[in-house]
Amino acid sequence: MLTYELPRCLLLLRVLTVVSVLAAVVGFSVGSACADDPVSDNVVLMGPIPLGELFVNMRDGKAFADNLVNGSSLTFQQIADSLNGCQVYLIDRKQPLKSRGSWVFADVRPVALLSGKLSFGPKDKTDRNFHISLREVSIASVSSTQNNGGIVSRSVSFNVFLKTDEYRIFLKGGIGMSAHEFTFPTRELTWDLGCRPTWPEKR
Repeated sequence: MLTYELPRCLLLLRVLTVVSVLAAVVGFSVGSACADDPVSDNVVLMGPIPLGELFVNMRDGKAFADNLVNGSSLTFQQIADSLNGCQVYLIDRKQPLKSRGSWVFADVRPVALLSGKLSFGPKDKTDRNFHISLREVSIASVSSTQNNGGIVSRSVSFNVFLKTDEYRIFLKGGIGMSAHEFTFPTRELTWDLGCRPTWPEKR
């Protein structure tokens, strides 16, 4: 098994493709994600996952975003739609379990790559652009499920850090304060050996 340390998150320039950057980072080409006859390690590239999906799947749901929504005079859906201009890709590694002739995930940390827009300007109720810029998307936690001697599924959660135009937050007692950023954690995104990331069903 190859061993190397990858960065948690890379911000990509629009002129570069995700695949070309992947080749540069990993050092070899992307193989088949789900081959029938595993003979070597393979890199799995999953995506694109719209950044707005991470926003919609933030931990605690829409209630967590109330301060940003109310302070910016935007709707929750407006913010999510604007963030969809950026896409998240996930890189994982699969390796053959030679004793059984099947695939398992390698014991490495998945990597997140970004492509597309990093700044957004949805219009508020007064037809004014409210500017949002993406500063960081990081993988906050990683958990794995093992079966038959190998890792067969993986789950990750993200932290997303946004810089924004000034907006007002009103605390208990009517006290107001200014904010210029918004950070949110997401729920866990899970994929199995079929390599199709899914969010948990909302209750």
